[in-house]
Amino acid sequence: MIRIMKKIIYILSIGLLLISSCSKPEVEPLFDKLPEERMLERNAELTGVLLGGENGWKAFLKTSLRGGGYGFYMDFDDQNKVTMVADWDDESAKTPKESTYRVQYISNSTLIFDTYTYITILQDPNNVHNGGTQKEGLQSDIEFEYTKMSGDTVFLTGRKYRNTLYLIKATEAEQQSYSDGVYDGAVNKTKNLFATSFPRIVLDDGGEQKKIEIGISNNSKLISSDYLAQEGSIISSSTGFAFTLDGLYFVDNLVSEGIRFAGLRWKGDDVVVYDVLGREYAVEQGAEPGIPLDILLGVKYKLQAKLKTINPGMTSKGEDIIKQYVNNLDNRYSGYVFNNGTLTLTFDLANRRLTVDGWHNQNGNSGWTTTIVFDYIKDESTGEYSFTRRTAASGGYVSILMTEEGKPNIQDFLLNNKIKIDYYAADGIAYGRMTSVTNPDIVVTWDLIQ
Repeated sequence: MIRIMKKIIYILSIGLLLISSCSKPEVEPLFDKLPEERMLERNAELTGVLLGGENGWKAFLKTSLRGGGYGFYMDFDDQNKVTMVADWDDESAKTPKESTYRVQYISNSTLIFDTYTYITILQDPNNVHNGGTQKEGLQSDIEFEYTKMSGDTVFLTGRKYRNTLYLIKATEAEQQSYSDGVYDGAVNKTKNLFATSFPRIVLDDGGEQKKIEIGISNNSKLISSDYLAQEGSIISSSTGFAFTLDGLYFVDNLVSEGIRFAGLRWKGDDVVVYDVLGREYAVEQGAEPGIPLDILLGVKYKLQAKLKTINPGMTSKGEDIIKQYVNNLDNRYSGYVFNNGTLTLTFDLANRRLTVDGWHNQNGNSGWTTTIVFDYIKDESTGEYSFTRRTAASGGYVSILMTEEGKPNIQDFLLNNKIKIDYYAADGIAYGRMTSVTNPDIVVTWDLIQ
């Protein structure tokens, strides 16, 4: 009897389980639309946003390889065509280029520039076109996921390198300026500011002025700042920039002295920078850099002479020292013919050493380097340098150009002279100048490289 009762209970339990499994409560769906419907709506939203810029869009983007910034104007139409200008070079800044685009849902609604145009140059795998790396160019994107729209700004994110493409609604007047080729003139006006003067931001710190040096690299599209602190240290920062119709836009903020600078603009013939809160700061246009060069050597700059190049500001004896190297690379003086070469002086502040590298190149290969290392003492009261040789010329094939006895050369110049180092400015270009205190008729000027 007990066994029969257990079987009945078991059968009833199974039945109840079956009944409960067949009568699941209804679950509210997470979304009220099918995934494909939501994808279409998201695509339609992005398309509507792009077409909603009736005067087109100012666009800014940075790349991953160097962090440089690039500026564009883009005008999208409903036939999947986009007209574009860019600050890549003079031609792209004044010549509108039409190409195609599409909006496609991948993992999100995505703006794709699907034919070659100015923005494509940044990711061209042939580095001949952009100076980047082979296969990756400047490490930029042509596919951008739609993130959001806030006010007049659209935020899109590159699918591979994750850099933000900013689209900002243009005004009717700005659209006309881009269409009329005004952008090219605006770009060159701002380039000329940095080519003919040495700008610095002027801060009022409780009645005391602080000056922050700023400079741009047109090759890497970076703007840098340098501030000389009271204890003598250099505080530097940099970020990418893009040219605008009225100055510069900093793709990421340029941070110095606790201020997040967002851009630079012209106000008539004057220039100001502005921060993220819109506050403006005067920019002083100096005739030469304000921070002493001997402080920046080894921190920011190296000194360099290039093949067949004699800089202004040298005395004849200074020219003889540089000519011995730069004019004798390609004439078998050293026993070989080199089609390129540089002479570079690199200061090591921590160890008080100077490395002199004679780099030389032949037939397009990577080249060789002859190196001499010097120890130096700097008299802080006078700013005079004295050098002693630590290691003799080694490597490469041009030691004769750097050390030949009885000829003017860089080794003898450093060993036999006390030297002062400062700037020489000509035509808006700052050079590094070495003046012999021992023999004042020897003055050598160098390119400043970072």
